[in-house]
Amino acid sequence: MISRIAISDVSPSIYFGGEFVPVKAVPHEELTVYATAVIEGHEQLTAEVVVHNASGKVVSRHAMTEVAPGTNRLQASISVAEVGDYFFVIEADSTSQYRTVLGSSEKYPLRADRERALVGSWYEFFPRSEGAVRNSDGTITSGNFATAALRIPAVAAMGFDVLYLPPIHPIGFAHRKGANNSLTPTATDPGVPWAIGNADGGHDAINPELGTMADFESFVTTATKNGLEVALDLALQTSPDHPWVHAHPEWFNKRADGTIAYAENPPKKYQDIYPINFDDDYEGIRDEVLRIIRLWASKGVKIFRVDNPHTKPVHFWQEVLTIINNESPEVIFL
Repeated sequence: MISRIAISDVSPSIYFGGEFVPVKAVPHEELTVYATAVIEGHEQLTAEVVVHNASGKVVSRHAMTEVAPGTNRLQASISVAEVGDYFFVIEADSTSQYRTVLGSSEKYPLRADRERALVGSWYEFFPRSEGAVRNSDGTITSGNFATAALRIPAVAAMGFDVLYLPPIHPIGFAHRKGANNSLTPTATDPGVPWAIGNADGGHDAINPELGTMADFESFVTTATKNGLEVALDLALQTSPDHPWVHAHPEWFNKRADGTIAYAENPPKKYQDIYPINFDDDYEGIRDEVLRIIRLWASKGVKIFRVDNPHTKPVHFWQEVLTIINNESPEVIFL
């Protein structure tokens, strides 16, 4: 309901699904807040942006000024000092010799992520390529976390902030792709890392060719010692060999003949990848994804690069990101 002082057109603000959702910033980043405030007659208004922390305590007040005289369009710059959840409101008042009128806007949520969410240089890094050896018989011995770790100091010396890894999980064998997207791979073709899952495990497992979980943790430790963060690809899809396919067939789209539909983006076909169907067990999928994120966060991964986020429901991301942000504010998503 509009109060006596009408406050409207507030920005930045995002209205989604019947509610305001957080705008993003990092600590000490200046955000310019705009609003239009009017009252009947010719009285002059004053207004402030009032910033509150998640518990509702006022942390700062910022006087607003007119963008241009006579427009009733107001502005003020705000910032917050720490990572966390906040909200701001616009408070306006008009005082004349006859009365004092106060007005307040809606609450507009603000989320402050750590600085790496705003800026950082990324180095995409395939561990299986670092230290790989072509043998005399033409086969290739994959690089692994131990050989790849030897490259980390050189990457750090180039000034990068983030070491970004593609999926490091077991790769499917069914419909495995060969060189140049061939459907007839050789016995030595390693497959596509995004075709996740085989008998060795799924999104919570390490490709044995790359090493063990202990090897991965050592890799992360080496990166940290060299001033680099490790970002991991979060690809919510599977190979036909993924454990989910057998344990949760309802998580996948079915054709009329009952077979699972592989991924397509015409004219492209991805016979080695099954997309996820969120319709039949949304809560089960959500909880499994949360488990996976928590697992890798516990191993030192605090950045996730999400593969094809637009192919998953918006409300799924809203829910997952809110839960993880509340539990682990240092975890960020790209």
